[in-house]
Amino acid sequence: GWGLLAATGDATGRVTNNSPKWAVNLGVQYTVPVSMGNVDFRVSDSYTSSYFINIDHQHKIDGRHLINSAIALRTENDKWELKVWAQNLFDKHYYVIEQARTSGDVGMAGAPRTFGVSVQTNF
Repeated sequence: GWGLLAATGDATGRVTNNSPKWAVNLGVQYTVPVSMGNVDFRVSDSYTSSYFINIDHQHKIDGRHLINSAIALRTENDKWELKVWAQNLFDKHYYVIEQARTSGDVGMAGAPRTFGVSVQTNF
């Protein structure tokens, strides 16, 4: 079963674990009118600063920028959209979870670069 783990101690001057100081998203879109609607060029940057993953601050996840991009063709009335997209465009290797164990550190890697095509319709 699951149990409850409680601990006491002085955490003065320590930041909360799993809490980056900064998490910032910035996006830019440029739209070009074409005969059948619009073509949108989009790029975004998702920044997360480094953060500690345990209460004793012995292990830290590095900060990272993840760049995403897309090119979308939208019909004039926005009924249809065809989009080609990429996430983690520069294939940044990073960890989202890391644990210290007596046998060595283990972690879960973040998503690698991914590509896709999406079709959307609006009713």
